[in-house]
Amino acid sequence: PGSEPDLSAALFQIDRGHLLLPMWSGQGAQYVPGQSSGVNVSFVVPGIPEAVDVYEIAPGGLRPLVRKRVAGGMKVTLDELNLTSLILLTQDPQVVGVCAHRLSLVGPTLAEQVRETTIAKFQRAQDTHTRLVAFAPRVPEADLWLTASARALERAESRMSEGNIRDGYFETCRALRPLAALERMHWKNAVTAAGSTGSNPFTTSFAALPDFWRMHGRLQQPTRWENVLPGGDFEDL
Repeated sequence: PGSEPDLSAALFQIDRGHLLLPMWSGQGAQYVPGQSSGVNVSFVVPGIPEAVDVYEIAPGGLRPLVRKRVAGGMKVTLDELNLTSLILLTQDPQVVGVCAHRLSLVGPTLAEQVRETTIAKFQRAQDTHTRLVAFAPRVPEADLWLTASARALERAESRMSEGNIRDGYFETCRALRPLAALERMHWKNAVTAAGSTGSNPFTTSFAALPDFWRMHGRLQQPTRWENVLPGGDFEDL
């Protein structure tokens, strides 16, 4: 179990160790997830030897994590948990060495791909938000969230240009959080107006929300709809 109500994890047995995969869930997460991140997040992992070492796997290298023996297992704490966090638990120095070597090889490419994907997501979120401003309820924190995301991306580029791949990657992850908060708030406003999550096909994704509000606005207008059926008058009183 995790320390957050929407957080759980899957524990996988691997050769000479374990891999902990955090999973975020929550109401409506299959449509528009929340931030899926947190600070000072902890897990209690059962059945783990006390002498095990714990690392977070990230582009640029392994990061040692705080661990503590508690009732029920080993308590592992992350000062910063992201959507793609992976946690390695092992007693074997060879496993640590091999993982660190492979991360040093693929880390720069992976971190850059994540940054490019986040930039594209930022641009899409900004564009969709601009379209929503005209007819959707106002989101007071929107400008603040977009600014925070843009600054995190700038810091990510700076860190990576300096060769600090790991810090650049974590700055990229920080850029995703305010974008997720913006998308989730716009989605909540649409679901509130619709009355339920499944009552309108345009509430199934953030990108479709402008279409939802256009449709919602039309339905609120007292318009006499023309019958466009080629024949039949059953609906005509």
